[in-house]
Amino acid sequence: MIFTQSNSIINRLSAWMAALLGLAFTLWTFYPGYMSYDSAYQWLQARHGTFDTLHPPAMAMLWQLTDRIWPGPGGMLVIQSLLYWVALAILVSALSLGTTGRFLSVLFIGLWPPLFGLLAHIWKDVLMMATFGLTTALLCVELKHPSRWLRVAAILTLSFACMLRHNAILGAAPFAAWIAIRQLAPFGQVMRHKTRFAILTLIMTSLVYIASILPNYTPNVRRVDSLWSLVALWDIAAVSLAEDKLLFPAVLHDPSLSLEDLRRDFMEAASAPLYASGKLKHSVWQAYTTDERRALEKAWLSLLLDHPEAYLRHRWRLAQLLFGWDRAAHPDQLVFEPGLYVMPDNPPVAATDNALQQWVQLRLNALINTPLFAGWWYVVALLAISILGLTRLGNPFAAFSVVVAASTLTYSLPLILISGSTDFRYLGWLVLATLIAGSLLGDSRNCQTATVTPAEPRVYPM
Repeated sequence: MIFTQSNSIINRLSAWMAALLGLAFTLWTFYPGYMSYDSAYQWLQARHGTFDTLHPPAMAMLWQLTDRIWPGPGGMLVIQSLLYWVALAILVSALSLGTTGRFLSVLFIGLWPPLFGLLAHIWKDVLMMATFGLTTALLCVELKHPSRWLRVAAILTLSFACMLRHNAILGAAPFAAWIAIRQLAPFGQVMRHKTRFAILTLIMTSLVYIASILPNYTPNVRRVDSLWSLVALWDIAAVSLAEDKLLFPAVLHDPSLSLEDLRRDFMEAASAPLYASGKLKHSVWQAYTTDERRALEKAWLSLLLDHPEAYLRHRWRLAQLLFGWDRAAHPDQLVFEPGLYVMPDNPPVAATDNALQQWVQLRLNALINTPLFAGWWYVVALLAISILGLTRLGNPFAAFSVVVAASTLTYSLPLILISGSTDFRYLGWLVLATLIAGSLLGDSRNCQTATVTPAEPRVYPM
């Protein structure tokens, strides 16, 4: 009896032991973490207490708090790494695996090369990925132990995830729908009250969105007007080069701008180099007038109407680079950026410099052009998981795998049309969700209904 109880305790703790090992290995390898230009800019905001919505301010606000206790990027690396490994421990603990299975599953997912490499960077995309992972873990536990409080906690973590990226609400909507289903359980009740389900989903999605934009309206945040101008001008530049004529509104470019300037500055994988010359007027640092905004809207919308072939070719090329159909042409610096970007006025930070970090980073870099970093096959895998999950709706974990797949597909696929770069970090949630959804679908032993307590008289929705 004592031996059986001991095995049960070890089984429950195995995922957490693996997560602790993974966290220690992450910090030992990468501390204090990597900072790109975006990271350094947000640290600058955190240090001065002045923010803007170019990057959603939530991460810089969190950094402001950690910087008081743990100056520099190290505190943020600890937070996002802790969130990541805790999410995996909670998730795997909810699966019906043995001791060894739980231990290895946490390490397998957590050390998956694309994910582990991204984890070293202080990026809002990585923090969002980890927070979406925590939301998934909480809802996974809620499947086994139905609880209104777990659903509330999931809404809170979902709101924080949406504070970190402007487009994160696209990935949050499927989770909001799932929470509505759980709130209306059993599933038959949802089918009988479709209108109620739709309204509840809309309410939850709206609440998450409203909560996510609250930091934008604090007094020390400068709201950037027409942030989409960076993408719109890049699209116009691509079509201008294809059509061999400038298509920019006259009010938005310097009279000296030429096609030769565009060819020199244009990069098919990222929009940022286009603005180095200062000859194009975007709205990040200086708000547009009403006439300028309308002129850009008209020019941007005319691309698809007047130059559909050139515009779609440009966007198709972005899809190829972003989702890894042409990995050889995709710049490695848009995958990992090891190092610490130095921004004036930020204090110097001692860079990671140990033999383990160099050994790990060298091997991660060697994998960049392999299928592990090709986003398209993760999309294919998620579509397959969705199809299989839909054929097994009687298994609640299989049904939830479809929700996880839907979250990352609705978040990732629109990037083909709205993204201004092909940074691999945009696909972090896609990679993590594929491994999570596959684990949920494969956990067929969890198809039994949950134990329902009198305080929460609900059962599985499926």
